Amino acid sequence: MQHALNTHQIIHKFVHSHWTAGKVPAVALGVLEKPLFLESILNSRFAQESAVKKLGISELIDE
Repeated sequence: MQHALNTHQIIHKFVHSHWTAGKVPAVALGVLEKPLFLESILNSRFAQESAVKKLGISELIDE
């Protein structure tokens, strides 16, 4: 459950524009210059390593 909530918060703060500001919150606060794409987050090395640790499958990550 916590993993789903964390994923929702990341998408909300770094990917989707907020309806009142018209910008992604991280962009509006100056944390990022432009919004991230969901695909780039899910394909990141950190996301892959996290999935491997949870599943215990090391062959998913190319060295």
